[in-house]
Amino acid sequence: MQHIDITKELEDFKRHLEFNKRTIFSSAFGNGKTTFLKEFQEKYSDDVYVVTIHPVNYSIADNKDIIEYIKYDILSQISEDSLLIPDIDSNAIWNLVKEKTFSLKSLDMAVDFAIGFSRNSEKLKAIKKNIVEVCQKHNLKDLYDSYNENSVLWNKYEELFRTQTGGLYEQDGYTLLIKSIIKEIKPRTVLVIEDLDRVDPAHLFRLLNVFSAHVDQDNGTNKFGFDNVVLVLDYDVTRKVFHHFYGKEANYEGYMTKFLSHQPFKYSLQRAAQQRVFDYLQNECKLNKEAMGQPLDTVQGYPVSLNSIVSHLSVRQIAAALDDIDDMIPKEPFDIHNSIIISPVEPVTRFLALMVRLGCSIRMFDFISTLQRNDKQLNFFGGYLLHGLNLLSGAFTYRTNRYQAVLNTDENHVTTVRYIRSDLSPMNIDITSKYLEQTLMVASEKVRDFHSRQIFK
Repeated sequence: MQHIDITKELEDFKRHLEFNKRTIFSSAFGNGKTTFLKEFQEKYSDDVYVVTIHPVNYSIADNKDIIEYIKYDILSQISEDSLLIPDIDSNAIWNLVKEKTFSLKSLDMAVDFAIGFSRNSEKLKAIKKNIVEVCQKHNLKDLYDSYNENSVLWNKYEELFRTQTGGLYEQDGYTLLIKSIIKEIKPRTVLVIEDLDRVDPAHLFRLLNVFSAHVDQDNGTNKFGFDNVVLVLDYDVTRKVFHHFYGKEANYEGYMTKFLSHQPFKYSLQRAAQQRVFDYLQNECKLNKEAMGQPLDTVQGYPVSLNSIVSHLSVRQIAAALDDIDDMIPKEPFDIHNSIIISPVEPVTRFLALMVRLGCSIRMFDFISTLQRNDKQLNFFGGYLLHGLNLLSGAFTYRTNRYQAVLNTDENHVTTVRYIRSDLSPMNIDITSKYLEQTLMVASEKVRDFHSRQIFK
């Protein structure tokens, strides 16, 4: 089955990230969010490094522990991607500890933590041994103890908050390890928090509060130094949950702006798939938007347009309809008139094949009337319009306007035809509704399995 092309939506999301440090990727449950983000990561792997975490199991944790779980998940993925081990500069480490950027204890904890789960444990053990030797060489413990005893009260007070597990201002060894690695990654770094639709509603707002509280604590940057942080949920459904918890008068947009930079990015695979049908009708079938909005059929006394038909299609129906659709039309060129050889694959036959795939019926008179509302639709019929016309060049009349058929023949003697307005004096030929109906029937004979469906009423 054909894969729905979402290239345009992927490009739109990439541009969205360039202008939104923090955003919400909003889509209905089961509408392809995970697939979209996977394709985004694959398409832009050279431009974007994505870390994805799934906090669905964080509900058992206290608020202060949530950040600790996040750190573990981030470091786990970084390790899996073989990015955990940066180049070690012994003097730089000594300076970091001496300047109290982090303590020996937090540094030791971070290294032990990494050794515990990393596939590169042997290398990490060697690094830790190197760090210990540096500390011994510079008598770092005595220096640190002396510094700590003589530091001013503010430094001690600040240290309490910086080393507080899960605290708002925490900057322990794990956090600093993550920040240092993220800083060295050249592509745009994106932290994606997935599966929020699967989180219990009460816990969802706990999570949102934690993420919001840890925004902009370090000179306006995101937590851990990521270029972007993306929450994945259904923005509109979350609004309903929010009002259920906090009341109808509570300001949902105001609450979400504590996290959002601007507006959420809204995505629908069904809407993207439906747009592919409209693109096909416009680009391959040469039908303009006006024609797609005009009545095509009548169901239970109500007019039905192409727009309304497409708007009710599922992703599965659309994928099945567009899958190798040209295979429903024979490829062998044929003589349409006066030795003019055309390809049977024309906009009109592509349209009829699509209608067959969708199981749609057409009131032929209504459809012809729809086309006649706009005089730019002659190219819909392509070479089939030459059927029965006694002309190889010259002009004819359609709805009081003069047109000329422009013929272009390739090296295989196959002719493509397009129609343009003309100032030539018309021959005694006037395209009527009856003639267009006959043209439709000629084209329909080229669509395989046509007679197994009653497409025309």
